[in-house]
Amino acid sequence: MRKFLFVVIVVISVCATAHSDESLKDHPLVKSNINLLDTWVKSQMAYKGIPGMSIAIVHDQDILYLNG
Repeated sequence: MRKFLFVVIVVISVCATAHSDESLKDHPLVKSNINLLDTWVKSQMAYKGIPGMSIAIVHDQDILYLNG
């Protein structure tokens, strides 16, 4: 679990350094990893019986992902 989260954070950080004119939120790699994170969190919540959780990913005062 920690390894997965570390990989997601590293990938998002790498994408952040390669910032171009398009919004980081719209970058295909970021979208893909956020979808992967969302799927993983939902499956972990179901598996462990967690009733609710809030998650936010923020980069440079921009909200990339908000759920919960």
